[in-house]
Amino acid sequence: MEVEAQVFSEDPLSGNRIKTSTAFLTFVALAKEGRPTPISPLIPETEEKKGRYPAALRRRRRRLREAKETGAKR
Repeated sequence: MEVEAQVFSEDPLSGNRIKTSTAFLTFVALAKEGRPTPISPLIPETEEKKGRYPAALRRRRRRLREAKETGAKR
């Protein structure tokens, strides 16, 4: 599962907020033995989430390809 996190700084006097960074956090389901295990896919339901889904799939494919190329353990 991928979750987008946005970080903002806020001026306490004016209340003005500025986005300082965005990160995508990846979570993996683990079996009792502590190894990754498949789960049912998440189905995007809203139009916004349906529109964002292809980009998330591209990021996942890139992460998996980079892990394979560098020999990183998943």
